[in-house]
Amino acid sequence: QGSQADSFGTSGGGNEGFADLLAFPAMLQPWQSVRPTSSNSAAWLAEMPRRRCRWFNPTFTGRQRPIKQLLMLVILASLCLDGVHGQALEEEEDDEVPAKLRICEVGAQGGTVFPLGGTGEQLWSPRLKVFLYGMGLLYCFVGVSVVADMFMSAIERVTSKRVRSKLPGTQRHVTSLVWNETVANLTLMALGSSAPEILLAVNDVFKNKYFAGQLGPSTIVGSAAFNLFVIIAVCINAIPNGETRQIKEMKVFIVTAAWSIFAYVWLLIIVQVHTKNVIDVWEGAVTVLFFPILVFMSYMADVGWLSREAMCAALTACLPPMPPEDEDNDGLSVALACLRWICHLGGKLLGAIRGLISRFYVSFVILLLQVRGREAEHDEDGTDAGDEETDCVSRELITDETGEASANGAGMLTFVGESLTVRVGMQDRIITIPVLRKGGDDGRVACSYHLEPLSAVPGYDYVDDEGQLIFKDGVTKAEISLTILPKVPGERTDVFQVVLDQVVGEAILNPKSDGGEDRCLFTVTLSNANAARSVRSVLYSLLDLGFNMDEIWFGTITWKNMIVEACYCGGSPEAQAEASWVDLTMHLLSGPWKFLYAALTPPPVYFGGWLCFVVSLG
Repeated sequence: QGSQADSFGTSGGGNEGFADLLAFPAMLQPWQSVRPTSSNSAAWLAEMPRRRCRWFNPTFTGRQRPIKQLLMLVILASLCLDGVHGQALEEEEDDEVPAKLRICEVGAQGGTVFPLGGTGEQLWSPRLKVFLYGMGLLYCFVGVSVVADMFMSAIERVTSKRVRSKLPGTQRHVTSLVWNETVANLTLMALGSSAPEILLAVNDVFKNKYFAGQLGPSTIVGSAAFNLFVIIAVCINAIPNGETRQIKEMKVFIVTAAWSIFAYVWLLIIVQVHTKNVIDVWEGAVTVLFFPILVFMSYMADVGWLSREAMCAALTACLPPMPPEDEDNDGLSVALACLRWICHLGGKLLGAIRGLISRFYVSFVILLLQVRGREAEHDEDGTDAGDEETDCVSRELITDETGEASANGAGMLTFVGESLTVRVGMQDRIITIPVLRKGGDDGRVACSYHLEPLSAVPGYDYVDDEGQLIFKDGVTKAEISLTILPKVPGERTDVFQVVLDQVVGEAILNPKSDGGEDRCLFTVTLSNANAARSVRSVLYSLLDLGFNMDEIWFGTITWKNMIVEACYCGGSPEAQAEASWVDLTMHLLSGPWKFLYAALTPPPVYFGGWLCFVVSLG
């Protein structure tokens, strides 16, 4: 770069970046058709519009064109920044400002953790320290990848929680997820991916006594810029040629994109415009409050509350009654109208808050007083006596508005009813759940079934099972046999669901049942028939009501298996015996991390995955 700069007649004094920029076309000899020959850089710049340089308009074709264009832009930007940086360094030298020594340099004060070798490490060769710490950084990335798998497992467990609620005004029940997908992405996923940089910035701010350091705000802004430019570019470039992708939730995308741009503008305002280089307390508080507003607006966009119809309906509900027409429109009347509207809106908000508090209080009282759930009358076999009623509901569900069966000649697959309550004693029980084929029986059809827990634990409350039901031509009924495990005195009522999906053939699933068109759900409630008479059973009942003791036992066994699997390549002695030398090498490198995190991080079974989420995040 220096020799090329001299050939253009440039001089030092902060112009190295400009000289490098002028020398850049001459360095790209294969990409240039006309080289600059003038020794005067100003004259060359004046003549440049009349010259044809391929590095400004490359004629490469194929896959190499975007790569080389990007390479040229990166080199140009680096050269310009190098000149600006050099000029800034010279200005600092002119002002005679002493530079702060780095913690790796001789005579510098050590940091919070580094240097690991103490002050004697400062005498090592810089290249040696770069190599050692670089390899250590790469090895830390291996540990991050291991704990990231546990973190994602915890998020999956947290967001997979489902509740079964009754539709108002009907006898139907619908099973839905507790967590909204958009809210989970903006909170749990964002917190997990941004936790390292947030903690790093907070540590740097406290260490520098609330003065910005090199690892403080720069870490946050750099990560945000990386996500905004690099991650989006990678996602776009990953789409194969000839294929397209569409944004599924456009309203949510518009809200988050607008907030992302506003975040940079707000950061510029609080740093450079208002109280330059000083962040006030109120500015930090307002910045924190922006996050729940973003989450709430994204949720509103996801559920459709930001549509024109929904907003008009909300404004109509919030507006107070119109004043009489004969009322004068003077200033006092306008003020009274505004005051009336504020009081009306405040009354609405207070009523909503009062309703939430009442519902929470009632639920809390019921949770304390209800040791056993309210049970319907049961027959001698211990099954729900309301099967006849639910069968009528099922017959109503599989018909359309005209009363005709909404299925083709192959029929519709559905359960007899939507739920079943089973009284469980001290012995194993075998229950049979019928699956009907209604509306037609032509041809051979099949569907898969499996079990999904709500509060029940497989292996402790029931035996997990999955399989396929086959309906031959003319067959209209099949059965699923399930094994229910015994309950101890004091154990609480548990619930799991039987799921039908993956239909093979022309048959369909009941679109009006719990689960919709893609799945058909049948809820099984396991009620304890053993009364809690002793003190031990009463204490166990209270513990099980708060912590679900079956999950505690299952989690303990799972935790033990995690530690054992971390010691073997592939998770078992059999898999390790068949592993290749590459797998064994990778296991030796990642084995310490696997064993450490397996021993310290509890499995996602505990407390709905929250304990694993917090520990893996820390």
